Amino acid sequence: MTQPLIDADKWLFLFLNSSFHWAPIDVVMMWLSEVKHFYLIYALLLAFLFWKGGTQGRCAVFVIIITILLTDQISAHFIKPLVERMRPCHELAGVVNLGGCGEGYSFPSTHATNMFALAVVLASYFSRRKYYYYLFAFLVAYSRIHLGVHYPLDIIGGAVFGMCVAWCVVRTINLVYPHRERIFGAVALHLKAFRNFLGWAVVQRYTLPIVSGILLGLAFPPVHSGITAAFGLVPLLFAIELDLTRSKFATFRVLYVSFFIFHAIANYWIGGWGNNVDPFLMIACVALMIVHPLFFSVPMCFYVGIRKRLGLLPALFALPFLWTVFEYLHSIGDLGYPWLTLGNSQTYYTEGIQFIEYTGIYGVSFLLVAQNAILFLVIKRLRKSEAGFFRKEIILPMMLLGIMLIIPALHGEWIFREHDMHPVVEKTFRTAIIQPNIDPLLKWSGVDEWNQVLEMQRLSIAALKQKPDVVIWPETAVPIFLNSPLHLPQLRQLHSFVDSCNVPLITGFIDDSMYSAQPPAPLDANKINGGYEAAYNADMLMEPHTNVLQTYHKMRLVPFAERTPFISELPFLAHLIQWSVGLSGWSKGTDYTTFDVTHNNDSACIWSMICYESVYPSFVRGFVDSGATALAVITNDGWYGRSPGPVQHQQYAVLRAIENRRAIARCANTGISCFIDKYGNINQRTQLFSETTIIGDIALNTDKTFYTLHGDLLAWLCCGVGVIFIMFFVREIIR
Repeated sequence: MTQPLIDADKWLFLFLNSSFHWAPIDVVMMWLSEVKHFYLIYALLLAFLFWKGGTQGRCAVFVIIITILLTDQISAHFIKPLVERMRPCHELAGVVNLGGCGEGYSFPSTHATNMFALAVVLASYFSRRKYYYYLFAFLVAYSRIHLGVHYPLDIIGGAVFGMCVAWCVVRTINLVYPHRERIFGAVALHLKAFRNFLGWAVVQRYTLPIVSGILLGLAFPPVHSGITAAFGLVPLLFAIELDLTRSKFATFRVLYVSFFIFHAIANYWIGGWGNNVDPFLMIACVALMIVHPLFFSVPMCFYVGIRKRLGLLPALFALPFLWTVFEYLHSIGDLGYPWLTLGNSQTYYTEGIQFIEYTGIYGVSFLLVAQNAILFLVIKRLRKSEAGFFRKEIILPMMLLGIMLIIPALHGEWIFREHDMHPVVEKTFRTAIIQPNIDPLLKWSGVDEWNQVLEMQRLSIAALKQKPDVVIWPETAVPIFLNSPLHLPQLRQLHSFVDSCNVPLITGFIDDSMYSAQPPAPLDANKINGGYEAAYNADMLMEPHTNVLQTYHKMRLVPFAERTPFISELPFLAHLIQWSVGLSGWSKGTDYTTFDVTHNNDSACIWSMICYESVYPSFVRGFVDSGATALAVITNDGWYGRSPGPVQHQQYAVLRAIENRRAIARCANTGISCFIDKYGNINQRTQLFSETTIIGDIALNTDKTFYTLHGDLLAWLCCGVGVIFIMFFVREIIR
């Protein structure tokens, strides 16, 4: 009896899965199936029910939380392992699978379980629109069949189980608490006291700014909570409203506190804070956390000025433009530090950021700030009136917010759908990434420097069994001045190794140039034996059976850590900071060099960026526009231990891959190494502080995205709009 039922289930699945495949339907189904798209919507729904739903709403929120916890955990962790039914995309041929097959077992569908449970609870408390609840649950559940990841019986079983659990929870609440109205009324009294406490806390000037700083800081990797960036500025905007009548300096203090907390959470790791860490790292971290919030306060100061002079709506409209202008300008020059660009918080949400191939990462920042502004406006209007939610002044901004959430997600699902339905055969280059595990402080101790290179060679020989087209070593893997006459024997030995392997090698090393006078020597060159030496953090391509080296000198250097800013304008600063751990004192490269790699009649144009350079979107775009068909990132993130730093740095490479549609091979001393495809998907991610080798194929792409060709047009548009608002602001001041 069971086997005929299973066979019928498979037949029905294949019929439904192969039907109704039209591009717009596929995109909508992929969007409905991705839970991450609805996080903010669900959070807003629960908050609204709790806030404006009265006793019934608060009871519904309580029941929803209990029900979803039960259905999700029981279905995923008890029933699925017990039944052990494989997903159709894993066991059937001819399945139309969109968006990947996923892991885990098939029966029951957790999507169906949770969504039908939610529908039952909402229908129990708000029956007026119950058919819409069940329709939405059905569409989400059916999307799992359409995408090829669940059988119809999985959906039916999940729906029945979810509805039964929800009904039991609702009935239990009704039976155990027959006087639930009185109970939740009492809860309401306590909530009122709690709201009074919150009201007191809010009027304490720094509560809301601190909350904003925490929300913004938690939005960044490694925490998978980028959603908080969509409302992290809302408390700060309310704090500004409370401070409008106070002095400009008082408002500035509020802004500074918020952004100081933001930096302390997101960037505390820069100091290293370990026993063996160079004290300059700690000093630099403290200086950054004290000084950098001042920069973030600039766009908000303009917002405050426009708010006072032109009103709330013009100020909220201007805010996304002002913020985007600030982020773009802050990525330019010697003090550029785009690490905390707000859009960088969304690296785990690749489905919703595929549009940055047109706008660059500043498009994500613009949307996030706009979402903050709309949420602030809606909450402010709701607080001013006890009237219902369904009013024009509430619905219109919420519709705009919905468009901002839905359109990017639909676009991303469209991109993934096209990739799954119409895969393009691309030329690939087999790449071996060698990840050593060398303490960065010991690397520069002057002891056994060449032994580090010999260790890299040992790891590379093991990787040759899989016949790579190129081998990549991390930043400063060769920690000596390899082109110096003093190290000619080591250079010959490395050439001999590459010849014996018969595979090209891309590696980081230290390069130098000698000058007899200044100029032409750079202002930061060191005086040595009557001449001048310019040292460079560099990488090179060494190919077999040729003595020609292709060399690139790092051009974007970490302020203070690698190079003192404004040396060209203020030469006396050249030797102000000289660290002893291989960091400071580097000269700045000037040549835009990409590596033309050839192996076995295959060729690739690879730009190997060094460490911090991967954070600059416009800078990376320039190399892709000049012809790079693939990208590499070589880095040494071991300075920061197991802190969020290495994870943030690795995640930011995802953005560069999507912006330019270029595959990336990331090679890091101590980790994290990985391959990233042009859609931002990470493969073969290594663990921190492990010695390992990974080998994979990186796709070579010659097509150029809109962003690659035209750059930061959105940022320039924001500059124009921002200037207009500033002109109106200045005119009002003159009046």
